[in-house]
Amino acid sequence: MKVAAAPWGDLLEGLAAIDSAGGQAAALEALLAETRRYAARAVLFLTRSEGAVAWGASGWQGADVAGIGVGWSEGDGWGRLAEGRGAVML
Repeated sequence: MKVAAAPWGDLLEGLAAIDSAGGQAAALEALLAETRRYAARAVLFLTRSEGAVAWGASGWQGADVAGIGVGWSEGDGWGRLAEGRGAVML
Protein backbone atom coordinates (compact mmCIF):
# COMPACT_ATOMS: atom_id res chain seq x y z
CA MET A 1 0.00 0.00 0.00
CA LYS A 2 1.38 3.39 -1.02
CA VAL A 3 1.30 6.12 1.60
CA ALA A 4 -0.09 9.45 0.39
CA ALA A 5 2.23 12.45 0.53
CA ALA A 6 1.58 15.08 3.16
CA PRO A 7 -1.24 17.32 1.91
CA TRP A 8 0.75 20.46 2.60
CA GLY A 9 3.97 19.36 0.85
CA ASP A 10 3.21 20.94 -2.54
CA LEU A 11 1.97 24.13 -0.94
CA LEU A 12 5.07 24.47 1.23
CA GLU A 13 7.35 23.85 -1.78
CA GLY A 14 5.50 26.52 -3.75
CA LEU A 15 5.71 29.02 -0.91
CA ALA A 16 9.43 28.32 -0.53
CA ALA A 17 9.97 28.96 -4.26
CA ILE A 18 8.15 32.30 -4.03
CA ASP A 19 9.91 33.24 -0.79
CA SER A 20 13.37 32.54 -2.22
CA ALA A 21 12.78 34.71 -5.30
CA GLY A 22 15.25 37.55 -5.71
CA GLY A 23 12.77 40.30 -6.56
CA GLN A 24 9.20 41.09 -7.56
CA ALA A 25 9.45 39.74 -11.11
CA ALA A 26 11.09 36.53 -9.86
CA ALA A 27 8.38 36.11 -7.20
CA LEU A 28 5.62 36.58 -9.78
CA GLU A 29 7.33 34.09 -12.12
CA ALA A 30 7.59 31.57 -9.27
CA LEU A 31 3.91 32.08 -8.43
CA LEU A 32 2.95 31.53 -12.05
CA ALA A 33 5.20 28.47 -12.31
CA GLU A 34 3.61 26.93 -9.20
CA THR A 35 0.14 27.19 -10.75
CA ARG A 36 1.22 24.49 -13.21
CA ARG A 37 0.79 21.95 -10.41
CA TYR A 38 -2.94 22.64 -10.35
CA ALA A 39 -4.03 24.11 -13.68
CA ALA A 40 -3.24 23.54 -17.34
CA ARG A 41 -3.62 27.27 -18.03
CA ALA A 42 -3.28 30.36 -15.88
CA VAL A 43 -3.00 34.12 -16.27
CA LEU A 44 -1.56 36.33 -13.56
CA PHE A 45 -3.21 39.75 -13.35
CA LEU A 46 -1.78 42.75 -11.51
CA THR A 47 -4.30 45.24 -10.21
CA ARG A 48 -3.82 48.92 -10.91
CA SER A 49 -6.03 51.95 -10.36
CA GLU A 50 -7.39 51.81 -13.92
CA GLY A 51 -7.94 48.03 -14.07
CA ALA A 52 -6.29 44.62 -14.00
CA VAL A 53 -3.40 44.02 -16.41
CA ALA A 54 -2.09 40.60 -17.39
CA TRP A 55 1.54 40.19 -16.31
CA GLY A 56 2.17 36.71 -17.65
CA ALA A 57 0.58 33.38 -18.48
CA SER A 58 1.21 29.66 -18.47
CA GLY A 59 -0.26 27.06 -20.80
CA TRP A 60 -1.38 29.39 -23.58
CA GLN A 61 0.97 28.12 -26.28
CA GLY A 62 1.93 30.85 -28.72
CA ALA A 63 -0.27 33.47 -27.04
CA ASP A 64 1.27 36.66 -25.68
CA VAL A 65 -1.17 37.85 -23.03
CA ALA A 66 1.17 40.23 -21.21
CA GLY A 67 -0.33 43.69 -21.15
CA ILE A 68 -3.91 42.63 -21.87
CA GLY A 69 -6.14 44.60 -19.53
CA VAL A 70 -9.59 44.59 -18.02
CA GLY A 71 -11.03 47.93 -16.89
CA TRP A 72 -13.00 48.40 -13.71
CA SER A 73 -16.75 48.84 -14.18
CA GLU A 74 -19.09 49.81 -11.39
CA GLY A 75 -21.42 46.98 -10.39
CA ASP A 76 -19.64 44.06 -12.05
CA GLY A 77 -17.22 41.53 -10.57
CA TRP A 78 -14.16 43.47 -11.67
CA GLY A 79 -15.55 46.63 -10.07
CA ARG A 80 -16.18 44.80 -6.78
CA LEU A 81 -12.60 43.52 -6.90
CA ALA A 82 -11.37 47.10 -7.37
CA GLU A 83 -13.31 48.13 -4.27
CA GLY A 84 -11.10 45.80 -2.25
CA ARG A 85 -13.54 43.00 -1.57
CA GLY A 86 -11.02 40.24 -2.30
CA ALA A 87 -12.21 37.25 -4.30
CA VAL A 88 -15.47 37.82 -6.14
CA MET A 89 -17.66 35.76 -8.43
CA LEU A 90 -17.40 37.12 -11.98
